[in-house]
Amino acid sequence: VRLLNIIRYYPVFYVLLLEPILRRLYIEDYIIIKLN
Repeated sequence: VRLLNIIRYYPVFYVLLLEPILRRLYIEDYIIIKLN
C-alpha cells in the first residue's frame, strides 16, 4: 500500500522538485538573452 501511494504521488513530488530548477534555468537564460 505504501509503495502504491509513493507511486501515485511521485509526479507531485517530481514537479515540486523540478519547478524551482526549471524556473532558475529559465530566468538565467532570459537574463543571458537580455544581456546579449
